[in-house]
Amino acid sequence: MSWIPVLSMTLLCWRSTRRRCSCEGASPHAVDRIPSQVDVSYRIEHVQRGRPMAIRSEQSRRAILQSTMKLLDERQPESVSIQQLSIERIAREAGVSKTTIYRWWPNKAAVIIDTFLENHILATPVREDLPAIDALREHFLSLATVYAGFEGRLMAQLLAECQYDPATLEEFKKHFWRPRRKVVSELIERAIEEGSIRTDRRADEIAERIYAPIYFRLLFQEGALDADTMRDGFGLALEGIAAR
Repeated sequence: MSWIPVLSMTLLCWRSTRRRCSCEGASPHAVDRIPSQVDVSYRIEHVQRGRPMAIRSEQSRRAILQSTMKLLDERQPESVSIQQLSIERIAREAGVSKTTIYRWWPNKAAVIIDTFLENHILATPVREDLPAIDALREHFLSLATVYAGFEGRLMAQLLAECQYDPATLEEFKKHFWRPRRKVVSELIERAIEEGSIRTDRRADEIAERIYAPIYFRLLFQEGALDADTMRDGFGLALEGIAAR
C-alpha cells in the first residue's frame, strides 16, 4: 500500500479530532503540535462533510495534485507556468473531468495552493522533539533549502499571481500564509518561554524579521539560499532576538 493515501487519511482524521476537541472545550494545543500538516486536507473534509472517503475519490484527488505539480515542475519537458496552467489542462493530465476537480476546489489557485502545501509542509516540518530555538533554526534552514529549488520559483510565481488577483491572494493568505505564520509564531512563543528569545517583542514581529531575508532573496533573486549562507543569516538574526 502506498504511504501517500495513508498520510492523507491520517491528516484528515487528525483534523476531525482537533475539531472535536475544540467543540468539547478541550485545549487544542496538544493536537495542534502533532503535525503542522493540518492544512493539507482542509478541502477534503469540507466537501466530504464527515462521510467516509471513497478509495476512488482519494485516488482521483491524489492524481489531480500530482498532475498539477508535474505540470508546474520546470524540470519536466511539458511544464507550464502558473499563468498558463488551466483546470482543463490539469483534468486532462490527471485523467478526470473538470467536475471532479471542482468537487474539491473552487478555482485553479486553490488547486495550486493545495498542491504546494502537500509538498511544502512535508519538506519543512516544525519539530517538537527539539528545544524551540533549535527547531526554529531547522525550520528556517529547511525552508531556505526548499526555496532554493524549483519550488521556490513556483512560490515566486504564485506571489506574483497574487498581486493582481485578489481571489488568489485571499486563498494564499487563508490556506498557506496565515496557518504557517501561526505555527512559526507558536514555536517562537515556546522559545520565549524556554528563555532563548527576548520577551519584549511579539512572536509575529520576531518571525517577520527572521524569515524576511528568505523571501527577499527569493523574490529579487539577490543572494544565495544555500545552507551555509542561511545558517549565518539565522545567527545574525539571533543576535538581535536573543534573550537579554
